[in-house]
Amino acid sequence: VFWRGGAPAPAAENSRCTAAMARSWNVELARATEARVCYYMSMGSSREFMWRKAHAAVIAVEKEIRRLPSGRIVNMPRLKE
Repeated sequence: VFWRGGAPAPAAENSRCTAAMARSWNVELARATEARVCYYMSMGSSREFMWRKAHAAVIAVEKEIRRLPSGRIVNMPRLKE
């Protein structure tokens, strides 16, 4: 992040901006599953229904889906076929 004069912003300013820019994984996953539904629907594939279930599961999560620094993903729903 740059501010007046083209110099990098102070560290505190950077951390606030990156936190504000970071989106929820819930929103990203919902968009991704919607895109998959559209893709498989256009192909006429039955996989469309699997992605519809995934989309519904992601939308139903009330907590924030997030990834820990260790790589572990928390609050991610598991799909049962």
